[in-house]
Amino acid sequence: MQLSVPIHGALSSPKFRLGDAIAQALRAIVVKTVTLPVGLVGRLFVTEDARIESIEIDPVRFEAGTTDLAPGMEPHVDRLAQFLRERPAVRLRLRPVLSIPDVTRLKRVALRERVRAQAGERTPTAMRDALAQLYVERFPRRPPAAVDEMIAALAEHDPAPTAASAALAERRVLAVRELLAARGVEASRLPALDAAAPVEGEGAGRVELELTN
Repeated sequence: MQLSVPIHGALSSPKFRLGDAIAQALRAIVVKTVTLPVGLVGRLFVTEDARIESIEIDPVRFEAGTTDLAPGMEPHVDRLAQFLRERPAVRLRLRPVLSIPDVTRLKRVALRERVRAQAGERTPTAMRDALAQLYVERFPRRPPAAVDEMIAALAEHDPAPTAASAALAERRVLAVRELLAARGVEASRLPALDAAAPVEGEGAGRVELELTN
């Protein structure tokens, strides 16, 4: 292999070291070599002297409150699988993160289930009457509104469904494993972070991916 080493300054200078110049050139080559594949699935951060500082893999994002992939995620999953197939020593640690829209949707689902249980009859009229009763009990000074408005107002004041949130985070980790397994990546290379999923105010619900060996 031929290596082109850029030289600046006089060779006779006491500050000039050929070894340093070669080392810097080699680091630049390594950075370019690593950056190319990583750039397909994330980004690589380097210091001013071409040292790799960190590697960030783009997360897998989901529709709020579900295990359905967000728009544009299928190609990302395809690239992730290719990246992992070509690097059998690499593992990705999975870290689920919930969003406020995730929790909001789970609260509304739980409220609808509660209304169904209270209605007894499953007719639309019985469901609306049960919902209106809950609404008047919670907001006695407000007249009943449209169904979606009442559900939104009631759910806003309900506590976050802890069990449902934990179950959603677990299902999303499993979904990522299954998606990658279907593309030829062993599940053993996709361990999950053993901690409760945080709820963050910004961004979509997602499974974050931490590069590890």
